[in-house]
Amino acid sequence: MQKWMEAGQGAVSGFIRKASFVIYALDDFSGRPLKPNQVHIRIEGEKPPIGKDDGYFVFMNLLNKDYIVSLEGYGFHRQEIAVNLTGSSVVCPVITVRLTPNQCYPLPKAAACVEGYADPLSIVRIGIKRPGKSYKLLYDYPGERIMRIYSPDSRELDGRIFMIQETELLSIEYTVDREERIYQLKTPLASGCKKAGTGMIPVMETIADENGYFFTAVKGISAQDTGCTADIYRDAGSRESVVLIPGKTITVNPRKEVR
Repeated sequence: MQKWMEAGQGAVSGFIRKASFVIYALDDFSGRPLKPNQVHIRIEGEKPPIGKDDGYFVFMNLLNKDYIVSLEGYGFHRQEIAVNLTGSSVVCPVITVRLTPNQCYPLPKAAACVEGYADPLSIVRIGIKRPGKSYKLLYDYPGERIMRIYSPDSRELDGRIFMIQETELLSIEYTVDREERIYQLKTPLASGCKKAGTGMIPVMETIADENGYFFTAVKGISAQDTGCTADIYRDAGSRESVVLIPGKTITVNPRKEVR
């Protein structure tokens, strides 16, 4: 990616080419970058991005500040993200987007999955709890979107979502300093929220289809994992807690037509 940052602007036949922002597309289940033949990324009415096999998709010469970017590919849930370039201190922002698997994804036999029904086209959030693996907020920088976060493993946090105190969502935009565990959030946390030492629950998001059906596979669950649970938040304040079982699909709010 460094070559894009170094060559953020160049001349081609008298026309200045300037990188506006970059989408870094990841397979959220495996953590691998997605190639151009695996995902279609576009902005309505704009030229397609320049795609690279390392997962980076570069949008060039954009004139506005607000965009809706759509991402879709076989085996993944379709996503739309809002990009706002207003006031960005970064010349060419790199935005990590994690695509979650749908039922067409080649899941391993030990995968733990959750399915069920919610309001049609509503967002379903699944909070994952693993014994002995807790994320924590370490330090808050008042008035800023900067946060120090403790991670129990070496996984990348860019583009990930967490829940704190079972009420507020925390979305990580990018890593500021990996060694010091400092990250920038997409939006600041609520001013009245206790931050230092607060536990964080990893959250997966999916969207119910036109019939209300939803499905997602929980990453990081192996055949050896026991005691892992999930809190499913759907509809208006509805919440169910289930035990995740490797190799099994847990059904929440079942209907006769669950596929």
